[in-house]
Amino acid sequence: MAIVGQQITITENSGGTASGRLNLLVARADAGDCDLIAKGDLGLRSRGFAYLGGNQFLSDRAADGTISKSALLAAINRPRESLTFTCAPLGTGYRMGVDRDDDGVLDQDDHHLD
Repeated sequence: MAIVGQQITITENSGGTASGRLNLLVARADAGDCDLIAKGDLGLRSRGFAYLGGNQFLSDRAADGTISKSALLAAINRPRESLTFTCAPLGTGYRMGVDRDDDGVLDQDDHHLD
């Protein structure tokens, strides 16, 4: 199955089907078939995350460090908060997820991107 481009959006009301789909994307990323990213709105900010493996995501803000998949999902707890998880082409996840201008500064720390 081709996995690059496959995605799922998780909201506070997402059910088991969404969870199963996300688990598939994580499994394919763990197998080396894609880079997994998450983009969306949390706490009134646009945020991004890049999957590192082992159910851990790198945040787009250096002070946040890494966050587990379960903690990331638990953070989606208000109306209008959501994250879209996407299987990106290999080698593009870091840029797409946490450093969109590829300058070595994470997006939330890169003040010229505000």
